[in-house]
Amino acid sequence: MAGPSAADVIARRLYEAGCRHAFGIPGGEVLTLIDALDRAGIGFILTKHENSAGFMAEGVYQRTGAPGVLVATIGPGAANAVNVVANAEQDRVPLIVLTGCVDDEEALTYTHQVFDHGAVFGPITKASFRVPPAGAEVLIDKAVSIALEQRPGPVHIDLPIAVAKSAQADRPGPRRVAPSPMRPAEGADLARARSWLAEAERPLMIAGLDVLTQGRPEAVAAFAEDFGVPLITTYKAKGVLPEDHALALGGAGLSPTADATLLPLIDRADLVLLAGYDPIEMRTGWRDPWDPAEKRVVEFTAAADSHYMHQAGLSFVGDVGTGLASLRDGIAARPTWPDGEPAAAKQALAAAFNPNEAWGPAAVVQTVRAGLPRDAVATVDSGAHRILLSQVWETYEPRGLLQSSGLCTMGCALPLAMGA
Repeated sequence: MAGPSAADVIARRLYEAGCRHAFGIPGGEVLTLIDALDRAGIGFILTKHENSAGFMAEGVYQRTGAPGVLVATIGPGAANAVNVVANAEQDRVPLIVLTGCVDDEEALTYTHQVFDHGAVFGPITKASFRVPPAGAEVLIDKAVSIALEQRPGPVHIDLPIAVAKSAQADRPGPRRVAPSPMRPAEGADLARARSWLAEAERPLMIAGLDVLTQGRPEAVAAFAEDFGVPLITTYKAKGVLPEDHALALGGAGLSPTADATLLPLIDRADLVLLAGYDPIEMRTGWRDPWDPAEKRVVEFTAAADSHYMHQAGLSFVGDVGTGLASLRDGIAARPTWPDGEPAAAKQALAAAFNPNEAWGPAAVVQTVRAGLPRDAVATVDSGAHRILLSQVWETYEPRGLLQSSGLCTMGCALPLAMGA
């Protein structure tokens, strides 16, 4: 008997990855795939535009951890998805982008709506694949693994019409085993980092998106509390430490008003710890905020530094949580910040963004926040209002405020909320 179709194999692997929803607009080139998704238990949700579909898929990812699934048909459908795919690349969203296309032999003489999808998506994805007549099981497992590993991101799969229907070997292909969390190797660098922590009187931590994608917010929060380290986060990492906590200094990245308080505090610190800090969310004012030759900076990051937004004296690539556990091993906590500068900075930020007004932008944000429970999930679109909201809105758990803060594209708030 013939084995399952390539479309069924792809759908089955996505279901195994936790996917239960796919979003997009159908066309003749993807109907076989949509039927396969339905058979696998993945509901297809019709949207008005592929851009919105991608943000709805991200909303699902933010609440479930499963990769988002975006379905687009040939040509215009694929082109409509470019913005949200670029957003997924810059905002570290594991988005599986499934596009339909004509078969190779058809494309030799037929040009209507036909262009190279891979050439379009290649620069804005972690990988772009075209499904061959055989091997769909390997390809989709590779796509899911690449989308989720290290810093997550979008992966594009182009599925020709005939290949979608083609029979595949009815056996599971190889499954990539998720690597064990990497911890820093014992040696001179880790010993130096520990000595810096032991000697620090004014340590400060900056946490970013890697903390969420690696599932390590609790490790960061515990470290900050145990060692008395005030915490600044990027906007997407808001809530790693509840923002009404005395050590939480809120989000940063796009507000010169906040920078006027936070950057001088960083300058006062005698140790800066970077916990999963991805500076793709930050404005130019955060370029080279310290001199690594003079400031003790220790970085725990999911991927090696190639951005050159900052440099660290010591950099450890791997799992942020196990990195912090290695750093604290054998080190006793000590009193920090004897002059109380973090508390003063927290008060200064409150005064700058909460002018005690009866009506105005900050009052609107405060009123809405006060009327909602602590575990409310909010989404916000891009614009000047987002910067103010990200500074004023208190977030008490990770992923409590959803937005586009890497690409900072517009049109995301409503579909993010719908997906969530």
